[in-house]
Parts: sequence; C-alpha cells; structure tokens
Amino acid sequence: MKLTRTMLSAAAILALMAAGTFAQTTTPTPAPATAAPATSTATERPMLRQPTMEVEGYTTIATGDITTEDLTGAEAYGSDDKDIGNVDSLALAADGKTVEHIVLEIGGFLGIGAHQVALSPTEVQIMRKGTSSDIRVYVDATKKELQAQPAYKK
Repeated sequence: MKLTRTMLSAAAILALMAAGTFAQTTTPTPAPATAAPATSTATERPMLRQPTMEVEGYTTIATGDITTEDLTGAEAYGSDDKDIGNVDSLALAADGKTVEHIVLEIGGFLGIGAHQVALSPTEVQIMRKGTSSDIRVYVDATKKELQAQPAYKK
C-alpha cells in the first residue's frame, strides 16, 4: 500500500514538474509582464503566469525530484518574495494520477481564518535549496491578490 502511494505520489509530481525551468541563482526577480493571462474554467479566475524566480542557493526542482509528502506543507512566496502561506494539499485529476491543482493556504493562524486557493501546476515554480528538504513554492501574485481569489472548495 505504501509503495503504491509512493509510486502515485511520484507520478503526480512528475506531471506537476513537467513545466519546470532550469536551475537559477541570484536575487529574486519576478517574471516580466507580458500579455494578459488566460482564463481558467477550473477555478473561475484569471490564470497566473508561472514565475521565473532566481533565488540564491535555490534551484528549480527537476522532474521526479520531489514527493507529495515533501511538497505538502512547503512555504509559498508571492511575487514580492514575501511569505504568503503554505501548500495545504494536492488535488488530483479524474485519472487519479495527474496533479490538477496545488492548494495553497493563505493567511490565517494555525489554520483558523485561512483562505485556500487552488492553482494549476503551470502557475507555480517549485524550488529546493541544494539537496535539503527546504522547499519553496513561488506564485506570480501577492498575498492580498490571492486572498481576493475565489476560495477552493473540496
């Protein structure tokens, strides 16, 4: 059972990381503004651009380098490089293998008063510091902008 769950977790992360970018280092720099984002029917809101942050000591995680357990609870940072919350859970697609949404918990204290937002894997950048368990998720939005988004309903 645990092996099957681990294999499913690995498959989900492989799909999640398909949009990853190459390793980068320096100071945080948000992605440049381009055309208006498309609309996501799954979350009924404008989609965010995937950030291309550059953070000293951190690299974008390559396919297969993270498990669901490692990603759940990871700190999330906004376009201003400020802590906005953490990864609460992952929502799988109907096939049970593909990550459809990464659910972020924004604000609140110990889960009380928190606002949950579901983002597609293409709207986030996942980074790891060296080979450590220090994992960060970057979003091209501020805490205030995410709190204004429709709440995720399980």
